[in-house]
Amino acid sequence: MCAAIAAALLWGSQSAADKMVVGWVEEASIKPENLILQAKVDTGAGNTSIDARNIDFVKRDGRRFIRFEVDGRDGNTVEIEREQVGIETVPQLSGEYQERPLVIMEICLGNECRNTVVNLTDRSRLRYPLLIGRSFMLDRVICNPSARYTRKPDR
Repeated sequence: MCAAIAAALLWGSQSAADKMVVGWVEEASIKPENLILQAKVDTGAGNTSIDARNIDFVKRDGRRFIRFEVDGRDGNTVEIEREQVGIETVPQLSGEYQERPLVIMEICLGNECRNTVVNLTDRSRLRYPLLIGRSFMLDRVICNPSARYTRKPDR
């Protein structure tokens, strides 16, 4: 009985066979900009994180928007604007906490496209500009830690 409950919690509402298997590093696209980024798939991260530069907060019609730049895999810089949906407090290796603005972005990993919460931060010192967290993977994606670049993102 305990094994059945654990399996149901682990795999959610779909069986493992119904989920897309991806490697720990993949290419992903950001819609509607069709921006291609290298992404690290990280089951230890709750949310997705993107390398955002020149972050500017804009208030319009009583709502808060964020305009920021992202460097694509092709070397082009794309300006993106999304409505801010919150702030996330993220623990750092130093033991301190960093507050990061949250937006919703449509991300495609293989043929799996999903609107997901993304925090904006400077990832310039990290190898991958996009980190795919559990909120994107939930009930649809399994990460194979021994594989890389198994899927091309829908464009």
